[in-house]
Amino acid sequence: MVSLLTQAIVFFVIIIGTVKIYHIVFTVRKELSCTTAMMAAMMLGSMEVY
Repeated sequence: MVSLLTQAIVFFVIIIGTVKIYHIVFTVRKELSCTTAMMAAMMLGSMEVY
């Protein structure tokens, strides 16, 4: 069974990763065209995770 501490660490790593990715996208969003952003969203949405 996974301990509560391990769950908290994983949760905070995911949160920190999300914030970093959001910060990167926010800083370069003026350089991205709408088509590039749409293609990136479509590629991420089409990935299957098993």
